Amino acid sequence: MDVRRQNMEDTLVIDTVEKLKIFADPLRQSLLQAFCCNPATVKQVAEQMGEKPTRLYHHVDLLEQNGFLDIVDTKQIRGTVEKTYQTVARKIIVDHAMLGSLEDDAANTEVKNVVMNTIQACLVDARDHFDDEALRQSGQAAVVIAQAKVQVTPTQLKVLEEKLDALLKELQAIESGDEEQTEYSFTAACFPISRSTCC
Repeated sequence: MDVRRQNMEDTLVIDTVEKLKIFADPLRQSLLQAFCCNPATVKQVAEQMGEKPTRLYHHVDLLEQNGFLDIVDTKQIRGTVEKTYQTVARKIIVDHAMLGSLEDDAANTEVKNVVMNTIQACLVDARDHFDDEALRQSGQAAVVIAQAKVQVTPTQLKVLEEKLDALLKELQAIESGDEEQTEYSFTAACFPISRSTCC
């Protein structure tokens, strides 16, 4: 049975604080990334992440029970059922209604956790890049980084969001052809700045 990316949706929208709390956990975000690359078992992902499978089963169960993971295959192995999972969607976003009403302390805390964990994951990727001598010597260690403060209207922000979404889809659809590919970490963040920090 071919279980590669079966019935994967384009987007999953997080629309409750409960689901946001589950998603905000950094280990679960790493699991979702791992299961998005290719359908896999918990043991396969544990090996890839350098974790013990027993540490991951509870988190995988939570993700599956709350609609973040699909079971795409099962196999009987010595009296137990081995499950193969994949992330239900290529992209997971937080409902705009939740982002627009962050006066709710619970929602505000969990959205902040998601943002901070995402930035932390980016920093870990960057650290690993600069610490990997083999990668630096490979000739494929190019780094692209940009940061800016801009002023935009809500309409312009929506256009920017749509362009970023289109760019991500384009990047994810790139085929390798005959050339060897190198995996890159791509992170984009956009949020209003506190008035006290504005120039």
